Amino acid sequence: MPNGVSEYDKRREQIAALVHRVWAEWWTFQRRFCIEQDDGWLAIDEDKVKRWDRQASADYQDLPLSERKSDQQIADRYIELFGSILLELNDKIDVLEGELKECRILYEKALENACTEHDGTCGCQKEM
Repeated sequence: MPNGVSEYDKRREQIAALVHRVWAEWWTFQRRFCIEQDDGWLAIDEDKVKRWDRQASADYQDLPLSERKSDQQIADRYIELFGSILLELNDKIDVLEGELKECRILYEKALENACTEHDGTCGCQKEM
């Protein structure tokens, strides 16, 4: 990998950037419902707190479909990122499989041409 950055580090940075964007959007959303107090503290509307407490304590599958939407939208973003990573890795696998096939062909040719004596000790596949 160029510049000494490993594949792992590259992927971790891509995922961390998405996690940060999701968090930043969440905080921006939450902030809209906060009322700043004179001392700098933030207060959140009681109805929002009750709703979010209920949602946080529920398993995803127990949420109403209307409340699953935002989770699904975030999941779509992860799928898009992971999908692009998997496509890139598949391309690399295809290249490696092609190289492996070429190596097998060269190996087989080397075996065919390796022995000229056929004394039984060479291990070649040629018939005597």
